[in-house]
Amino acid sequence: MAVSSEEFKAILSRRKYIFHVHTGYTDGSSTVGDYFEWAALHGYESIIFTEHARLNISYDFDAFLEDIRAAGRRFPRIRPLAGAEARLLPGGGLDISDDVSSKIQVICIACHSFPGDIRLYERSFEALLTNDKWDSHIRVWVHPGRFLRRLGLLDRNLENIGNLIRLGVNKGVFIENNVKDNLPPHSLLNGIHPDMIAVGCDAHCVDELGVLRA
Repeated sequence: MAVSSEEFKAILSRRKYIFHVHTGYTDGSSTVGDYFEWAALHGYESIIFTEHARLNISYDFDAFLEDIRAAGRRFPRIRPLAGAEARLLPGGGLDISDDVSSKIQVICIACHSFPGDIRLYERSFEALLTNDKWDSHIRVWVHPGRFLRRLGLLDRNLENIGNLIRLGVNKGVFIENNVKDNLPPHSLLNGIHPDMIAVGCDAHCVDELGVLRA
Protein backbone atom coordinates (compact mmCIF):
# COMPACT_ATOMS: atom_id res chain seq x y z
CA MET A 1 0.00 0.00 0.00
CA ALA A 2 1.37 3.39 -1.00
CA VAL A 3 2.28 5.91 1.66
CA SER A 4 1.63 9.58 1.04
CA SER A 5 4.17 12.29 1.66
CA GLU A 6 1.98 13.67 4.44
CA GLU A 7 1.79 10.27 6.15
CA PHE A 8 5.57 9.97 5.98
CA LYS A 9 6.00 13.46 7.40
CA ALA A 10 3.70 12.50 10.28
CA ILE A 11 5.89 9.47 11.04
CA LEU A 12 8.99 11.68 11.04
CA SER A 13 7.39 14.36 13.19
CA ARG A 14 6.78 11.92 16.07
CA ARG A 15 10.51 11.07 16.19
CA LYS A 16 9.73 7.50 17.21
CA TYR A 17 10.90 5.81 14.03
CA ILE A 18 13.88 3.78 12.91
CA PHE A 19 15.01 4.61 9.40
CA HIS A 20 17.68 3.06 7.15
CA VAL A 21 18.45 -0.47 8.29
CA HIS A 22 19.95 -3.51 6.58
CA THR A 23 19.46 -7.16 7.46
CA GLY A 24 21.05 -10.52 6.85
CA TYR A 25 19.38 -10.61 3.45
CA THR A 26 22.31 -8.47 2.24
CA ASP A 27 25.25 -7.12 4.24
CA GLY A 28 23.63 -6.84 7.66
CA SER A 29 23.84 -9.33 10.51
CA SER A 30 20.51 -8.77 12.31
CA THR A 31 17.17 -10.20 11.23
CA VAL A 32 13.95 -8.37 10.49
CA GLY A 33 12.61 -9.76 13.76
CA ASP A 34 15.63 -8.45 15.68
CA TYR A 35 14.78 -4.90 14.60
CA PHE A 36 11.15 -5.28 15.68
CA GLU A 37 12.23 -6.61 19.07
CA TRP A 38 14.64 -3.70 19.59
CA ALA A 39 11.98 -1.20 18.51
CA ALA A 40 9.43 -2.69 20.92
CA LEU A 41 11.93 -2.67 23.78
CA HIS A 42 12.84 0.98 23.27
CA GLY A 43 9.41 2.40 22.46
CA TYR A 44 9.69 3.00 18.72
CA GLU A 45 6.52 3.11 16.65
CA SER A 46 7.75 2.58 13.09
CA ILE A 47 10.60 0.87 11.23
CA ILE A 48 11.44 1.88 7.68
CA PHE A 49 13.33 -1.03 6.15
CA THR A 50 15.71 -0.07 3.34
CA GLU A 51 17.37 -3.25 2.14
CA HIS A 52 19.87 -3.02 -0.72
CA ALA A 53 18.41 -3.75 -4.14
CA ARG A 54 19.88 -4.14 -7.61
CA LEU A 55 18.52 -4.75 -11.08
CA ASN A 56 19.73 -8.32 -10.72
CA ILE A 57 18.93 -9.09 -7.12
CA SER A 58 20.76 -11.92 -5.38
CA TYR A 59 18.22 -12.82 -2.68
CA ASP A 60 14.51 -13.57 -2.37
CA PHE A 61 12.92 -10.14 -2.04
CA ASP A 62 9.47 -11.64 -1.55
CA ALA A 63 10.79 -13.60 1.44
CA PHE A 64 12.17 -10.35 2.86
CA LEU A 65 8.75 -8.70 2.50
CA GLU A 66 7.01 -11.67 4.10
CA ASP A 67 9.43 -11.47 7.03
CA ILE A 68 8.37 -7.85 7.52
CA ARG A 69 4.68 -8.75 7.36
CA ALA A 70 5.08 -11.68 9.76
CA ALA A 71 7.02 -9.61 12.29
CA GLY A 72 4.43 -6.86 11.96
CA ARG A 73 1.74 -9.32 12.99
CA ARG A 74 3.75 -10.24 16.09
CA PHE A 75 4.32 -6.59 16.99
CA PRO A 76 1.07 -4.86 15.97
CA ARG A 77 1.99 -1.59 17.68
CA ILE A 78 4.94 -1.08 15.34
CA ARG A 79 4.23 0.11 11.82
CA PRO A 80 6.70 -1.18 9.25
CA LEU A 81 7.37 0.35 5.85
CA ALA A 82 9.08 -1.69 3.16
CA GLY A 83 11.79 0.03 1.20
CA ALA A 84 14.95 -0.49 -0.79
CA GLU A 85 18.22 1.36 -1.24
CA ALA A 86 19.12 1.67 -4.92
CA ARG A 87 22.21 3.14 -6.55
CA LEU A 88 22.26 6.12 -8.86
CA LEU A 89 23.31 5.09 -12.38
CA PRO A 90 25.06 7.33 -14.91
CA GLY A 91 22.40 9.23 -16.79
CA GLY A 92 19.94 9.31 -13.90
CA GLY A 93 18.61 5.76 -13.72
CA LEU A 94 18.23 3.64 -10.60
CA ASP A 95 19.75 0.21 -10.09
CA ILE A 96 16.45 -1.44 -9.16
CA SER A 97 14.03 -3.66 -11.05
CA ASP A 98 10.44 -2.69 -11.79
CA ASP A 99 9.34 -5.86 -10.02
CA VAL A 100 10.99 -4.86 -6.75
CA SER A 101 10.06 -1.19 -6.96
CA SER A 102 6.39 -2.12 -7.49
CA LYS A 103 6.33 -3.91 -4.12
CA ILE A 104 7.80 -1.23 -1.87
CA GLN A 105 6.76 2.09 -0.39
CA VAL A 106 10.11 3.82 0.08
CA ILE A 107 12.98 4.21 -2.36
CA CYS A 108 16.31 5.35 -0.99
CA ILE A 109 18.58 7.00 -3.52
CA ALA A 110 22.25 6.28 -2.90
CA CYS A 111 25.57 6.82 -4.59
CA HIS A 112 28.15 4.22 -3.59
CA SER A 113 30.23 4.09 -6.75
CA PHE A 114 30.21 6.24 -9.83
CA PRO A 115 32.55 7.49 -12.55
CA GLY A 116 34.81 10.25 -11.24
CA ASP A 117 33.17 12.87 -13.46
CA ILE A 118 31.60 15.53 -11.25
CA ARG A 119 29.53 17.05 -14.03
CA LEU A 120 28.12 13.62 -14.94
CA TYR A 121 27.37 13.07 -11.25
CA GLU A 122 25.47 16.37 -11.08
CA ARG A 123 23.57 15.78 -14.33
CA SER A 124 22.61 12.27 -13.26
CA PHE A 125 21.29 13.43 -9.92
CA GLU A 126 19.38 16.25 -11.59
CA ALA A 127 17.75 13.78 -13.97
CA LEU A 128 16.87 11.33 -11.21
CA LEU A 129 15.54 13.89 -8.74
CA THR A 130 13.21 15.36 -11.36
CA ASN A 131 12.05 12.03 -12.84
CA ASP A 132 8.32 11.64 -12.14
CA LYS A 133 8.57 7.86 -12.63
CA TRP A 134 9.23 7.56 -8.90
CA ASP A 135 6.59 10.00 -7.65
CA SER A 136 4.35 7.20 -6.35
CA HIS A 137 7.05 6.30 -3.82
CA ILE A 138 8.45 8.10 -0.83
CA ARG A 139 11.94 9.02 -2.03
CA VAL A 140 14.83 9.69 0.33
CA TRP A 141 18.34 10.68 -0.70
CA VAL A 142 20.51 8.80 1.77
CA HIS A 143 24.00 9.81 2.98
CA PRO A 144 24.27 12.69 0.47
CA GLY A 145 27.88 13.35 -0.46
CA ARG A 146 29.36 10.03 0.68
CA PHE A 147 30.81 9.18 -2.73
CA LEU A 148 32.36 12.64 -3.13
CA ARG A 149 33.81 12.54 0.38
CA ARG A 150 35.40 9.18 -0.41
CA LEU A 151 37.11 10.83 -3.40
CA GLY A 152 38.16 13.85 -1.34
CA LEU A 153 35.90 16.08 -3.45
CA LEU A 154 33.08 16.94 -1.05
CA ASP A 155 34.45 20.11 0.51
CA ARG A 156 35.12 21.76 -2.83
CA ASN A 157 31.65 20.84 -4.14
CA LEU A 158 29.47 21.82 -1.18
CA GLU A 159 27.61 24.49 -3.13
CA ASN A 160 26.76 22.05 -5.91
CA ILE A 161 25.57 19.39 -3.46
CA GLY A 162 23.51 22.01 -1.66
CA ASN A 163 21.87 22.98 -4.95
CA LEU A 164 21.03 19.32 -5.64
CA ILE A 165 19.57 18.89 -2.15
CA ARG A 166 17.33 21.92 -2.63
CA LEU A 167 16.29 20.66 -6.07
CA GLY A 168 15.35 17.31 -4.55
CA VAL A 169 13.35 18.88 -1.72
CA ASN A 170 11.49 21.08 -4.22
CA LYS A 171 10.55 17.87 -6.06
CA GLY A 172 9.32 16.19 -2.89
CA VAL A 173 12.45 14.15 -2.14
CA PHE A 174 13.29 13.74 1.54
CA ILE A 175 16.89 14.16 2.68
CA GLU A 176 18.56 11.82 5.15
CA ASN A 177 20.50 13.25 8.06
CA ASN A 178 22.80 10.24 8.35
CA VAL A 179 24.01 10.17 11.95
CA LYS A 180 26.43 7.34 11.26
CA ASP A 181 28.43 9.22 8.64
CA ASN A 182 27.47 12.79 9.62
CA LEU A 183 26.19 13.41 6.11
CA PRO A 184 25.33 15.69 4.55
CA PRO A 185 27.39 18.38 6.27
CA HIS A 186 24.95 20.10 8.60
CA SER A 187 25.43 23.42 6.86
CA LEU A 188 23.65 21.93 3.84
CA LEU A 189 20.56 21.16 5.90
CA ASN A 190 20.13 24.80 6.90
CA GLY A 191 17.03 26.18 5.26
CA ILE A 192 15.54 22.71 4.65
CA HIS A 193 12.24 22.36 6.47
CA PRO A 194 12.59 19.77 9.26
CA ASP A 195 9.66 17.74 7.96
CA MET A 196 11.71 16.94 4.83
CA ILE A 197 14.63 15.52 6.84
CA ALA A 198 14.71 11.85 7.89
CA VAL A 199 17.20 10.89 10.59
CA GLY A 200 18.86 7.66 9.48
CA CYS A 201 21.35 5.34 11.15
CA ASP A 202 22.40 3.09 8.23
CA ALA A 203 22.41 0.22 10.72
CA HIS A 204 23.63 -3.23 9.76
CA CYS A 205 22.80 -4.72 13.17
CA VAL A 206 20.64 -3.71 16.11
CA ASP A 207 23.72 -2.79 18.15
CA GLU A 208 24.20 0.16 15.79
CA LEU A 209 20.77 1.60 16.63
CA GLY A 210 22.18 3.10 19.81
CA VAL A 211 23.09 6.23 17.86
CA LEU A 212 19.38 7.08 17.81
CA ARG A 213 19.36 7.30 21.61
CA ALA A 214 22.62 9.19 22.02
